[in-house]
Amino acid sequence: MIYIFRKEMKKWKNVLWVVFFAMTGSTFWAYLGYKKNNPAYITIAKYNGNDIKLIDYQDALENVNRQINMYKNYAERLGIPVDMFLAMAGLLDPEKAAFNTCLNNKVLDIEKDYFNIELDSEYLEKELLSKLPEELKDAYGNINMDVYKRYLAAVNLTPEKFENRLSESIEREFFEGFLTSANYIPLNNLKESFTNSIAKKSFNIVKFNFDDYLKKEAAHEIKNEEINKFYNEHKEEFRIPEKRKANYWVINSNDYAKKIVVDESQIQSFYEKNKSILFRIAPKVKVRHILFKVSKNDAADKIEKVLSQAKTIREKIVSKKANFIDMAKQYSQDEKTNSNGGLVDFFEKGSYDPEFEKAALKLQNEGEISDIIKTKDGYELIQLEKRMPTSYKSLDSVRNDVIKSVKAKKVLTVLSADIKRAVYEASANDNIVNKFISENNLILKESKLLEKKDSVGSELENMLAEKIFSNSKKEKQYGFFNYKDDFVLFQVVSVQKSYIPELKDAKAKIMTQINAKNAKISLKNNLKSAKAAVLNKSKNIKDLAAQLGLNLIETKAIKNSDNLQDLGLDAEFAKRAFVLDSADQVLSYKHNSDYYLVQFRNIEQTSLISFEIEKNKLISEALNKSKGLYLQGFIASLFRTAKLEKFEKFLDNKNANYPINDIDI
Repeated sequence: MIYIFRKEMKKWKNVLWVVFFAMTGSTFWAYLGYKKNNPAYITIAKYNGNDIKLIDYQDALENVNRQINMYKNYAERLGIPVDMFLAMAGLLDPEKAAFNTCLNNKVLDIEKDYFNIELDSEYLEKELLSKLPEELKDAYGNINMDVYKRYLAAVNLTPEKFENRLSESIEREFFEGFLTSANYIPLNNLKESFTNSIAKKSFNIVKFNFDDYLKKEAAHEIKNEEINKFYNEHKEEFRIPEKRKANYWVINSNDYAKKIVVDESQIQSFYEKNKSILFRIAPKVKVRHILFKVSKNDAADKIEKVLSQAKTIREKIVSKKANFIDMAKQYSQDEKTNSNGGLVDFFEKGSYDPEFEKAALKLQNEGEISDIIKTKDGYELIQLEKRMPTSYKSLDSVRNDVIKSVKAKKVLTVLSADIKRAVYEASANDNIVNKFISENNLILKESKLLEKKDSVGSELENMLAEKIFSNSKKEKQYGFFNYKDDFVLFQVVSVQKSYIPELKDAKAKIMTQINAKNAKISLKNNLKSAKAAVLNKSKNIKDLAAQLGLNLIETKAIKNSDNLQDLGLDAEFAKRAFVLDSADQVLSYKHNSDYYLVQFRNIEQTSLISFEIEKNKLISEALNKSKGLYLQGFIASLFRTAKLEKFEKFLDNKNANYPINDIDI
């Protein structure tokens, strides 16, 4: 199937020239006008004289926007601010991300052509099939054409465009693998990685407890002059944020669905469109099999001998010189089935080893014999006993499910439209919303006074806070949003403006901050002096701890992945401390408000033999980690001497009405 559309296009191109020269003058000029406005012909940039087309940018931008929507949903579920999540993914500027994708792809494509890399058509077709979503395939791993067409319609792609994209992606991935395979990891880096992952170290630690310093500062009196000065210099820090309160009503989509009327034509249409996915009964087969056991640890000559035996037995069965049942009883090493002639009762996909299932489900005719296949247990030979073909649940048996699905799909559109209308008309007449609330028996709920920071999270009131603090929302104004499967109608009912409290009201908070500031200064000064004393060897860390009245902690031997929860330290501590490899080195480490002075004490030596055992694994891990950076470095090295021209007028004209489909002559 994969190349059928391309073959048809090749036939079409042979005819195209005849048609082209047969065009009238007016059609010719219309064609030229089409080319002028078609994204496939518009150049938005040139890289070393090679065109980057608008259609590729549009495709990349569409893909970026799909990623952004996916990340937005993910961020909302995790309660992470959307902008922060998009910044981590490099998608805050969709247009820039799309252009960079086009540029990087163009660079890789040019270099790929330079190295003259071409993929075998059989390999490419196999990869194309593997890249397609599983939902588009049937039980035999072949493409379900009905589902395939609907999928392409849903993502607004032609078959040729979809397959071309996949082919380009596969060729680019292959070339990226070719590039990154040249990456080199120095032996010293591997040994360092090995030490960090396998070796154990122990440390001396002195903890500088912030609370102890804070208590000392709290015992000192703070003068009014210092309080006044601190207040005047840090007024904004004491600002009380704006607070807003809202009334809201939750509209349950299931309740609203009861109002939706679904006619027979809609039921029939939904069933026909979705039966191959939602109501399909997978094919089942009953088979016999003969298992010839081998394991990955067996010697090559033994494996070859077993395979030769399997081939001989298959030839006997196919040539009718032997009976499958008798051969299974005599030779099969599957103890569960050999006594009954290798019989395996009806099963569907997902029941056994994938390779076994694939071969079994591929058999169509009773008595048909498979090729010898390799499974996790060894080599196997399969014979089809009986086949139950693919079928579908009848409409009557799933009618209620279909009605629920149609209503669920329809209710979101209808409910959204009804709420939108009520909110829009409420600006002129409050009674419109009141009528909507009454007709749907909605229950009034009141939020607490919310601040902007309350918008972080995925609960209802988090989303409510986000909406009522949007710039457009004013007091008494209505709005709505979608929450899980429901809708929430809301009205901002009160706003408490932000303000800076008077000195007398902020005094307690000011004194706390002054004490904290002075405690931190005192702690850091002591830490700095202690660190210098240990480094210049004027004092050892044990005497220093005694002088300061602090406890010296001698840790057990730990790996750099361990944590010291019993000391209140996280896993990051070990990673930081592992840079120390000599008693002459000292590290200061901050955890929460406390500081730690850390000195290397000892290392448990690991043997060279252990390193040699782990070396290949470490090389593989290091290559995987550096793959992306290596590729970015390769592209960046080409940019240094490249000439890039960018035609902003085509990128800035976002509202241009460019045609998407090819010309129809």
